[in-house]
Amino acid sequence: MSHKYTRPLLMGVLALSISGVAQSQTSQNEAQIMTVQADDTQAKADIRAALAKIDRGLQSRPVPRPIYPPFEDGQIEKWIEDAALARKTILASQDYLPKFAKVDLGSNPGTVSQGAPYDNSDVQRMQRYATSQRAKSDKSYADMSKAMSDGLNGYQNEMQYYKGPTAEENFARLRAYGKAALAIEEGLGRDAAKPKAFLKSLAGYESKLADANAATLENFKLPKAQSKDRKRLKAAKAILETKKYGFGDYGPIVLTTKEIVERERKDKEIEVEDVDVSLSGDVTWSGTETVWTYKWDEFKFVVPIKEDDSDDWYMWTITAKKFSSGGERTPIGKWVSGKSYKGSQILKKNF
Repeated sequence: MSHKYTRPLLMGVLALSISGVAQSQTSQNEAQIMTVQADDTQAKADIRAALAKIDRGLQSRPVPRPIYPPFEDGQIEKWIEDAALARKTILASQDYLPKFAKVDLGSNPGTVSQGAPYDNSDVQRMQRYATSQRAKSDKSYADMSKAMSDGLNGYQNEMQYYKGPTAEENFARLRAYGKAALAIEEGLGRDAAKPKAFLKSLAGYESKLADANAATLENFKLPKAQSKDRKRLKAAKAILETKKYGFGDYGPIVLTTKEIVERERKDKEIEVEDVDVSLSGDVTWSGTETVWTYKWDEFKFVVPIKEDDSDDWYMWTITAKKFSSGGERTPIGKWVSGKSYKGSQILKKNF
């Protein structure tokens, strides 16, 4: 009995085993049919080589197990990549294996793992395995789809409340989640209406917040100075120009406290030199206790500071401190920077 097969198709399968993607066959290729006779050794060798590559492709690209939120960074992207590659390999093998099943490869003693050539039973084995992997892929995608859909419900209600400096980061997180849900639905061949609606809604909230932020930014100005004390302004300027703080370019300095405030704090440092435990269980320790008394003057000021990598300016709130006593490493008698906080963006024209 003779069987018709194309050599271009065999070459396509060889490529399949590397890329995991089925190679399309043109009508011209289908027309180039060759007959595989019982003694056509080269044609059968080509088929067996292709089967070996498909077999390795199926074994080396397993269907990943479902994962569930919260996801670690890059985890969902890796799952989608692995799941898509496994599915493409399975679908491509299911396209080619039925064609190879039409060729009589005989029955050979031993198994391919023992070095025996691929035969009819191996083709059947691979078809069964591809079918089982297809079912496993369908279930894995379906489980992921359900988990992602539940997440979309929660995030849909949450997105409307995103505001402030963390809004951009939160929107980016939800956008990545929505795109992942979309990729999973498309992997199942669905229309993905829910993740598409989610991403559209997210874009709407982002746009509204951007418009509101633009209006706020346009009207945001420096606060009214609580004092114009030249000595404090000079001290603030010295802090801003101290290289180790790394503030960089700055704008007008505005004092936000009316006067200098005195502060005090005590810290203890205990060095245990000996510990004694009595028969009754009482513990007695001896050593040295050092008490550090920190005393300082402080005032606060705000100042626009330019970003290093852009022309944007942001308002910073800085606490200036001058210590009169403290620990071994405390700078005494000069104004230094205490805590500093980066605030809202401000336009340079509004200085």
